[in-house]
Amino acid sequence: MMSLEQQHWILASSYVYLQMQHYDKAICLLEALLVLDKKNLQALKILSYAYFKKERYEDAFISARKWIDASKNLIEPKEIALMYLLQGRSLLKLNRKDLAKKCLQKYKQYLGNSNNV
Repeated sequence: MMSLEQQHWILASSYVYLQMQHYDKAICLLEALLVLDKKNLQALKILSYAYFKKERYEDAFISARKWIDASKNLIEPKEIALMYLLQGRSLLKLNRKDLAKKCLQKYKQYLGNSNNV
């Protein structure tokens, strides 16, 4: 079992790799962390973004979906909206326009909800 401090270190390191555009290194760290802690929402969220930046759009869509499913009742609507936006953009890159449109509608819905909170 990995300590909380070690998990934070991995998350911080992966974030630095993302900022440096070393997407493969960030992905490797985040995937390893998720093997040890499948419920780490922060790692899953950052991984979704890393996949998108690496142009692994299918993986970005799937990991964003997992994040949304796991965090819907725990996270602010604005953050959920941003993950729907990432999903929609990933699907557009995959030329899956119908599903992308649904995700972008969800984005607008959750973004509107965040203004009412």
